[in-house]
Amino acid sequence: MSTNMVTRTKRLKKGSNILDTITNLFTTQQINEYDQFYDALEAAKREWLDSRMYFDSVSDPELVDYAIHMMEASETKYMYLLNKAKKENYTVDLSRLI
Repeated sequence: MSTNMVTRTKRLKKGSNILDTITNLFTTQQINEYDQFYDALEAAKREWLDSRMYFDSVSDPELVDYAIHMMEASETKYMYLLNKAKKENYTVDLSRLI
């Protein structure tokens, strides 16, 4: 094999390794983004459920208003994240959420 051919082969192998590394980085980044999103979705559902329990436990009229506001806000946040998951084609296992 000529030296020119050996050099080309080495470049191709080196380029392939770089491509593999870049692909792995993007895959790892996508997994991290998904994990962060899933954690946020889980926290939003927990917040929504907590606000519902708080609403059920208060009796003071002013606190009831506050509890309603908290419950509506947390539900809106949770629904927003579910819709975002749908738009970005994330697979969300709702049974794993609290």
